[in-house]
Amino acid sequence: MQGQTRAITFEDDTPSVTIQNPYLDAARAAGVNVLEPDLPWWRLPCPSGWADSYSKRFELIKQYCYAIPNMEALKAIRAVGPVIEVGAGSGYWAWCLRQIGADVIATDSGDWPWDTMHTEVERESAAVSAERFPDRALMFCWPYMDKMAIEALTAYRGECVIYIGEGCGGCTATDEFFTALDEGWTEVRDVAIPSWYWINDRLTIYRRKTDGDALDRGTGADASGRDDADGDRGSRVEPAVGG
Repeated sequence: MQGQTRAITFEDDTPSVTIQNPYLDAARAAGVNVLEPDLPWWRLPCPSGWADSYSKRFELIKQYCYAIPNMEALKAIRAVGPVIEVGAGSGYWAWCLRQIGADVIATDSGDWPWDTMHTEVERESAAVSAERFPDRALMFCWPYMDKMAIEALTAYRGECVIYIGEGCGGCTATDEFFTALDEGWTEVRDVAIPSWYWINDRLTIYRRKTDGDALDRGTGADASGRDDADGDRGSRVEPAVGG
């Protein structure tokens, strides 16, 4: 049975807070692109120490996670909460979200030996968690290129999906997952996040499509009001094939 339909709103009048985000600080020190996150990597000036920066990325991933959170992304997630994050890894995003008062349950299968756990993460498969919480927004952060993401998306009966990673053809999730998103979900928000050089990840929020979306497609406009007839995804940047 599908979860109860609810409106997705982005109003967030919660006072701003200062949080601990050591991953962002460390990434900035290593030369990550934090000043112009909307530019694709091929338009960025190549940093003189990019090779060292890329090596540093793997060191920091083991300590924190793959994607680097910023306040805009965290507030966008909080605005559509409560959240069930599957494949939460070290719990870094959940930890940052909890610092700003977001209601988030984090789960992970426990397959990856993270150097540090940042908050409580329940041990549970993604599909089981997604099915168990249809009343929460389903969040993926850099899902592996395996069946995890599509199995969780298929099991989910709720109305909102939060996806952080590269697009189809990139180094997160699978073609099957992106096909399912395209066929069954409508993009309602796209937020740039700090990205490593040669990595093109973003935060995208989707809502489940309704019968009314088919009528929108007949006019050449998507549910957010952007003209998408020629395949232009607005502010969304096409992904680089990363690794």
